[in-house]
Amino acid sequence: IEALNRAFGKCWGDFDQIDAARDTSDFAEMFLWRQWGADRVRDRVVRVTERLRQLDPERAVISHVGNAGILQDPLFDISDDVVMNDVTDLYGTSFPVRVMPEYQAFMLIDWMRFVGRGRFSVYELYPSIGQFLPEVPAGQVQQWMWLAVAGGAAGLCFWQFKKERLGVEVDDSGIVEMDGSANATTEAVAESLHRI
Repeated sequence: IEALNRAFGKCWGDFDQIDAARDTSDFAEMFLWRQWGADRVRDRVVRVTERLRQLDPERAVISHVGNAGILQDPLFDISDDVVMNDVTDLYGTSFPVRVMPEYQAFMLIDWMRFVGRGRFSVYELYPSIGQFLPEVPAGQVQQWMWLAVAGGAAGLCFWQFKKERLGVEVDDSGIVEMDGSANATTEAVAESLHRI
């Protein structure tokens, strides 16, 4: 406890006096709290990975983060991408490009290529916006696909085939409509996949 007190300018008597940070006014406490959170995420993924490898040692274990570290708000969500990359066989990120400026999409791909030492995957490429909002132009979805591939992604996964039917993401993220019918995005994705 003395070493921790010296490092962070604190005067805790023992570790039992340390509580979870209640707000961001104490940077040292918030840093320790968020680091603890990142460590717990890693520990959980390590345990799941070990179990999966026991059950099926022949197949690769893959994981991804909802939003990679370069774009994360560490007070809201935290995952140490560099550490997590070494836990499973293939690590990746969601690709929430529909809600980010275009330059951030390029940053995200560059970051993941660095983290994965040239090998990473893109999960949850969202082909539409939900809640019956205007659709993302099909050409934009194609651009995101090609950005991921040109950036070196070893895998690309759409979220999802059919649009959501219930909940806060109703009408969200489908390559096809809720009833399975095709739309402009369906044709654009098929064309790009054929070329890839």
